[in-house]
Amino acid sequence: MSCMAGKRGADADRTYEWVIRYFGCLDGSQVSDPFMADAYFWRLQCYSKPNTNSQSHVSLFLEYPAAPLTPTDRLPTATYTLTIVNHKQPALSQSRSGDNIFNRERNSQGFSDMLPLTDATVAKGFLRADGAMVVRVEIKVKDKKLLTESEVAPLAKKCKAASSVTTDLLTLLQDPGPASDLTLTAGGRSFPVHRAILAARCEFFKTMFASGFDDSTSKQVAMPDTDPDALQLLLCFIYGGVLDSCPQALLKPAAELADRLRLTDAHAELEECILNGTGPESIVDDMLWAERRGSSKLSKSLQRDYLKTHVKKVSESAMATLAEHNPKLMARLCMISLGRLKP
Repeated sequence: MSCMAGKRGADADRTYEWVIRYFGCLDGSQVSDPFMADAYFWRLQCYSKPNTNSQSHVSLFLEYPAAPLTPTDRLPTATYTLTIVNHKQPALSQSRSGDNIFNRERNSQGFSDMLPLTDATVAKGFLRADGAMVVRVEIKVKDKKLLTESEVAPLAKKCKAASSVTTDLLTLLQDPGPASDLTLTAGGRSFPVHRAILAARCEFFKTMFASGFDDSTSKQVAMPDTDPDALQLLLCFIYGGVLDSCPQALLKPAAELADRLRLTDAHAELEECILNGTGPESIVDDMLWAERRGSSKLSKSLQRDYLKTHVKKVSESAMATLAEHNPKLMARLCMISLGRLKP
C-alpha cells in the first residue's frame, strides 16, 4: 500500500503546519501525524535536541514514509520549503528549501542545522508564549503519478482531519478571542480561558467560581507554585478531553497539578505514564515521589516493578537515597525480597 492520494484535475493543499508542544522539555526525535500535501502523504521529523554529539541545532526533515511500498516509477520528486516560525518577528522565520527525489534509500530529507538550539526560546520568538514551536512546510510534487482511489482510501480516511467538538474547543483555547473572560497566570505566563468551560469540566474551578470569594469574580487568577507547561497540558485536557503526549520531565508536575485540580482521569493517566516510563535510574525517585504524594496504588505498582525488574540494576547511591529518605519503605522492600513479607 502506498501513501499517495490526490484529486484528479485539481491540486490538493500544498502546505501543512505542525505545532510541537512543550518543545523545551522534549528530547530526541519528534514525529508529526501523517498529512497530505499536493496529493501525497508525508510526515515531518524534528530533532529537538542534537541528533549527533557535535550538533547544536534543531534538525528538521520531510519524510515520505511509503517509499518502501511504492513502485519505482511512482516515487515522488518534490520541491519543498521547511520553516520554523518566528512569532515575534515573522520576517526572521527560518526557512530552507530542497528539491529531491524521495526513494527507498532517501525517503527522509531535510536539514540538520535549521536553527541554533540557543535560539529556540520564547524570548527570541521561535517558541510561542506557551512554549510550542510551529513548523510549516510547503510541498510541490513534480510529474505526479497517482495511485487509484481504492488503493489510497484507507490512508486517506486515517489522515483526513475530522471536524469535531474537541478540535473546535481546542481551537478556542489556542485562540480565545473576545469570548475569554478570565486569565490564569503561572510562572510568568498568562492563559486566557473561559469560565463556563472551566466550571463545566473541572470540579476545582466550579467550586472556586461558586465560592463567593475574590477569586470567584476576578478577571485574573494567579496560580502560584504551578508549572506553566503543566497548566497548558491540563487546560488542553479540560477543553479537549485528551492529554497530549507528555514529556517525561513534565509528568510529575502535571500529575501534581491534576491532583490539585481534581482532574481524576488525567491524574490516573499521568501516573500510568510515570509507571510505564520508570527504569533503574529513576525508579527510586519515582517510589519516593509516590510515597510523598500518598499515591498508594502507584507506589505499590512501582514496588512490584522494582523487585521484579530493576533491583539488580539500581545504583548504590540510589539505594542510599532510598534508605535515607524512607527507611520504612527500604525495610519493606528488603523483607519482601527475603520472602519474609508478601508484596
